[in-house]
Amino acid sequence: MHFFTMLVLFLASRPISADSEKFDLLTIRSGSPLQYASVYSMRGCLYLGHGNVTLSAIVTDCGLLRFDNGKYAVISSRGLIKEGTKQEATGTFSIRHGHLTVFNSETFQAIPKGEKFLFSTKATSKSLSVVIRAQSIFKGYAVPNFISSNNCSVRSDFPFGLGTVSSNYSTVKNSSETVPVPQAVLENMVPPKVGLWGYSTGLSACLAATLVALTFL
Repeated sequence: MHFFTMLVLFLASRPISADSEKFDLLTIRSGSPLQYASVYSMRGCLYLGHGNVTLSAIVTDCGLLRFDNGKYAVISSRGLIKEGTKQEATGTFSIRHGHLTVFNSETFQAIPKGEKFLFSTKATSKSLSVVIRAQSIFKGYAVPNFISSNNCSVRSDFPFGLGTVSSNYSTVKNSSETVPVPQAVLENMVPPKVGLWGYSTGLSACLAATLVALTFL
């Protein structure tokens, strides 16, 4: 009996780790060619479009966006979103009202590059503002609101050109519980050490394919 009591107390003292429900990333931009498009990967860069092998994802308990191929979303200091490792991954992703958010903003950008659209947080003169619906791959509707609850050590570098970010507390409901986003998370957004033209040095593969397109937009 004593052993059972100690086991219960031990398990109760351990932090509970829970990720979001798995979801498809569905682009919403009414009247555009990107309406109901998906997110896909090419040479480490992320694009929005139709007819490719698309990615699904979860938001981890540390606020990272992890794709079904094992890669993570990384946002450069200039806003470009690419695939990377867990160590490179950007934190503060969440799901609010069925939409994917980062740094408390649900607005993302689709930047034209030839016939493709780069996935970004940076607006340009030719980009389209989009939202990403977190659509359950199991049930076909938006997944429940989710925000990370663990105090993990992750990157929270503020991406260049991101839309409005709350200057105070914001809350979303994780199941039946309302969880605050601390001000400290929003303040810890110091840009990382960067390389050529303000891109983090870990973006070289994706940078080679997109640098010219971003420069002239």
